[in-house]
Amino acid sequence: MDDPLAALTIKRLRAITRQHNLKGRSKQKTKADLVVFLREQLTPDQIEKAIGGKKPSRKSKTPSPKSETELFDLPIELIWETLYNLPPRDALHFCLTHRKAGEICKNNDFWTQKIQRDFGELFDTSSIPTENRLETYKSFWKEAQAKFISCAIEGHLKCVQSLLQLGINPDIQDNREVTALIKASMKGHLDIVRLLLEHDADPNYQNSRGEGKSVALITASRFGNTEIVALLLKHGAKPNSQDVWGNTALMVASMDGHMDIARLLMEHGANPDIRNEDRWTALDWTGGLQRRKLAALLKSFE
Repeated sequence: MDDPLAALTIKRLRAITRQHNLKGRSKQKTKADLVVFLREQLTPDQIEKAIGGKKPSRKSKTPSPKSETELFDLPIELIWETLYNLPPRDALHFCLTHRKAGEICKNNDFWTQKIQRDFGELFDTSSIPTENRLETYKSFWKEAQAKFISCAIEGHLKCVQSLLQLGINPDIQDNREVTALIKASMKGHLDIVRLLLEHDADPNYQNSRGEGKSVALITASRFGNTEIVALLLKHGAKPNSQDVWGNTALMVASMDGHMDIARLLMEHGANPDIRNEDRWTALDWTGGLQRRKLAALLKSFE
């Protein structure tokens, strides 16, 4: 009998691991690894629901496969443990929407423990306020989201990994609508780019304001980060995306003499005839020796 998990795409399998907040999910590199991992971590009922594609509505989202009624029929210690193990976004949403959770959600001791569990390795939690620790927890969560992109820029792999495991959206944007993937691609942090893509960061996300409406592929090509360009293309980056000025990855790679990247882009379908807002093509961006090299490269693809 065919394994229904094996019929799913790797992207869908990763989505299921995130939906259930499974620890160790980022270590699974291949589709086969993910199938085995899910079989080990989930019950048959959980797998059946996941494959059926039924997503809980925002209004009825629960912290576990149990219904709300079943959850609040449990001993208080088990309810506490369930909420304690939820990622921050789900825990806060649950406390906001389920009145029966009030006994725990207003308990300062609960939030003290959860602050240590979720943020103890990221921030100094040794001197948190004694009152209203739910608000303190919210502040830490907000700060964690802001920290995510700065960690990606600075190349702090463990920090990015910890925040992703905490439930940070890999496509979260800074105040200029730039993502961690774009910044890491610019800085040349290959391991972080790989980690973000494994967590389904969108390789084609294009901001509407900052960085000239660039995408990760254009940024990596401009800065000569060949391995990152290859990785982005492998994960579905569109080779002919254009920035706010109409420039493509091939144009910026050619201008700066990154012929290895130009070749890689051409091998993945980059169009050398696209013109930017100044009506220039990739060849028009080059001069002298670089122009001759690019011309020879383009001819080899005719």
